[in-house]
Parts: sequence; structure tokens; C-alpha cells
Amino acid sequence: MNKEIEEIFKYAAALDQAGKMKNTILCKGRDVFIINFDKTILLSFLIKSGIEEFKDEIVFDANDYDSNIFAAEGDQIVFTIVQDGYLRKKKCGTNKALDFETISTLYYKMAQKKKKATSYFVLRREVMGLLQDDLSHVEISNNKGELKITQRDIFSGTIIEIENYKTGLDLVDTGKLAPFEPMGIRTVDLDALFEKDRELVFHFIPNLNYFIVEGKTTNMTGILSWALYDELGRINLINK
Repeated sequence: MNKEIEEIFKYAAALDQAGKMKNTILCKGRDVFIINFDKTILLSFLIKSGIEEFKDEIVFDANDYDSNIFAAEGDQIVFTIVQDGYLRKKKCGTNKALDFETISTLYYKMAQKKKKATSYFVLRREVMGLLQDDLSHVEISNNKGELKITQRDIFSGTIIEIENYKTGLDLVDTGKLAPFEPMGIRTVDLDALFEKDRELVFHFIPNLNYFIVEGKTTNMTGILSWALYDELGRINLINK
């Protein structure tokens, strides 16, 4: 398996095994998709031309990933390891709850809305060092043309506010900001995206309940659903 594809699979598996994002991997042709169990993140990776493509649809839970040698056999994915004179095979069921064509159609339908984006901004990985992991949501708002990030503890009343401050370490690039209402993102979702790319571009499209996100140092693009930032912790599913 090509190293580029292997790194994508390892990324998805590491998030799953660390408890940060339970997810499923879907592949066909040059497309690799990762969708999380909660359906709040749908990531796309387009494999470079010239690399051997996936001839058949491959769908499996990231936690099952075991080796860079694998193949689909009927309704199973078989991972193979050759080590110290032994042949080890791990056979896993394919994820029957999801299929490649449905997820691919959904992604491209949503991603093409990027041309209607009215705002974009960039966040850098270092911003996570200012956030509290135990606060479930991050609220993003437009504060008179500047980006403002807020976390709230609804039980204690504690509020964390983060704004860009010129100290030589820019955590936020406001890019182009049109007026928009405050919107929520799950803290764990933001953290998962920064595991792959240190700089993320967020495109905002009016009247839609998701961001289109692009990695600046990788070929990762994706759909990130907003959360309704209240004490109920409600989320908007991607397929809605």
C-alpha cells in the first residue's frame, strides 16, 4: 500500500483507538473518506494520480486497521502480517451501515457549496493549548470583524474567551469575515482535525449548518457540522 494511503489509515485508526473519534473508512478509485460515528465530521482525501487506485469498494471500521497489506474477500476485510516466519491474518466484517456511493454523493453535494462561501478564517493547532478539553463545545463568533472563540461551563458559569493578540504567535487568521451569528463546534471534533493538519481553513456558507474545512499542509478537506451550543449538547448531523 502506498505510504500516503497508509498515513491516512493510521490517522483514522489512531483517533479511534485513542477514543477521540470513532470512525469508518471508505475507499474507491482515488477517493478515501473518513466519517465519524456521530456523523459530525466527513473528511475527504483525494489520492494523487499515478498511485494505484482502489478497484473495489472498501469499507471498514478504522479500529480494525491492522496492516498495510489487506484485501476485500466477500463480506470481510482481511489484514495480513508476515513476521518471523509466521503469517498472521485478521479478518473483519465490512461496515454494512455505510456504503461508499452514498457517502461520496453526500460529500461532493455539500462540498460544491464552497463557491457560495461569504467568509473564511484560519485556525492553527496551537489554539488547542488555550482551550479546555473538559468543556464540550467551542463557540466561534464575529466580534466587529475579528474572530472570537468562547468556551462556557454552563454549570459553574466559567467563561473562556480567546481573541487574536499580536504577540508574534498568530493562532487565528481572520482572512475574510462577513457578519455571522455565533456558531458552535464540538471541542473533540476540532481536536481530531488538528491531529492531521496544523492549520485549518474554515469556509462559512450562509443558511447552512456546516463548515467546509481545508487543511493547509495536507490534501484533507471535509465537512464539519455545527453544534447547537446549549446545555443539551445537541448536534446537527451531516446527513441533515
